[in-house]
Amino acid sequence: MNKKLFLALLPTFLVLTSCGGLNQKSPVDKIKEDNLAHEELFGKLNPKRVDPEPASEWNLAPKVGVQHATYEIEEQTYYAVRYVAAISGLADGVTASWTRAVAGKDATIVKAQSDGHLSTVTYDTLNNNGTPMNATDEGSGYTKYIVYTIYDIPASQKDSFMMAYLTLLKEAEEPVVSKAIATRLAGTYSFSFDNSTRGYFLGGSIQDNNIYLPNAAEDEHNYAIFQNMDLDRDDHFGVFNYTGTEFKYYGYSSFYTNSYTHMLNNNEIVQPKYFGNYSIKISKDEETRNQVLITRNKLRLDDSTTTYIDSYFDKEKDGWTKEKATIDGIDDFYFWAYGCEPSSGNFLRMGGPSTVSFLETEHTVNHLFNIKAFTIKYNVTANPCDNPLVLKPEFYYVASVDHNIYGTDNTYRTLWTEHTFTGDSGIYTVEFESKSISYSHISGSISAYPNFFHLHSYDNRTEGAINATYTIEYIEITFANELA
Repeated sequence: MNKKLFLALLPTFLVLTSCGGLNQKSPVDKIKEDNLAHEELFGKLNPKRVDPEPASEWNLAPKVGVQHATYEIEEQTYYAVRYVAAISGLADGVTASWTRAVAGKDATIVKAQSDGHLSTVTYDTLNNNGTPMNATDEGSGYTKYIVYTIYDIPASQKDSFMMAYLTLLKEAEEPVVSKAIATRLAGTYSFSFDNSTRGYFLGGSIQDNNIYLPNAAEDEHNYAIFQNMDLDRDDHFGVFNYTGTEFKYYGYSSFYTNSYTHMLNNNEIVQPKYFGNYSIKISKDEETRNQVLITRNKLRLDDSTTTYIDSYFDKEKDGWTKEKATIDGIDDFYFWAYGCEPSSGNFLRMGGPSTVSFLETEHTVNHLFNIKAFTIKYNVTANPCDNPLVLKPEFYYVASVDHNIYGTDNTYRTLWTEHTFTGDSGIYTVEFESKSISYSHISGSISAYPNFFHLHSYDNRTEGAINATYTIEYIEITFANELA
């Protein structure tokens, strides 16, 4: 059988971490596993197989990492995963036993958890994406590598997740257990967690952590609650549940149907569409059983999260110039907030020619934001004044940006009532009612709140007018939790 190998070794997780009934005809049944290095899949460097040698530190904490390979057999794509552990050796009655489990993206059990996958062959050197890695380079006391390999994984299982950990055993001694490493079978995502973790958790990269545990007690409606999480656009994670004997994974396409407006689907792992504060719940209600319910709470913009840049409107160039300038005795300024890729553009901007200053969400940001309340704190130089702040909320949405979730109509646009602030210094909040927005999907409409706004301060040029300068201390946006 001719194998055309397309090696896709992923060294990103080879910074090794230390410890602290299917259908008989299913392709899953053809998945193979053993404790050999499989150089034909992961690249040959003539890794040296050696007999066990004496080791004085048998209980040195194993360092475990994972590698991936992609290859073809008879024009069908297959995947392989190789777990690699650096240890001190297998001498003096030491047994190395792997425990593993494979979970489908739909929370099915692809391979039930089992232990006793024994490693008896050790290696001095293994291939790491074309570069040799030596066990002795892992640190003092590490002399050998051992491996566990699962291979001939069909493409239908590429988004499944596997977890495995290593236990070192020696008679009359306490076992030594590594951290568990979870990885997508086709690669891209891997993370570690303590194998004593129980229940639901978020696994991936969340606020620079591998996992995130529930931070509120289970209630009558939810198995697990993760409250007030400050998420960035580059965070990514999945929902997992580990009982100690069973490992389950809840992938995007099966369990996030109530969260499309908040999360992107990247190989069944989720990624926030927007920075901000979120709450995540795993539902136990019958109609939404095991659904991942994600709500975005508040987004606060102030001098700790934004940058103010002096600018002015150059009439000759008919455009904005980001240089310090004084017009009519007042410094105009520009207000930049977080970036919001991939929708392009900035979330907020502020500036204005000599006749008007404005703050607005960029027109190019067309995701469904659903702003339920807008709060602003500012200071004003003149009171009363003849150029108050005016808030103009709108709904402006381009379907293709959110993958035509609400149909294929290119643009939906609705206006809300404008609100004029008093002009006094202080804190002001405006709450918005929902409106029914038509779109070209089966149900024909959605209940939506504004997702776009302008905040204007016009100069009054009439004789004797008193114009104020507004200094914005912060803006806070509260989002509607769910669509009706």
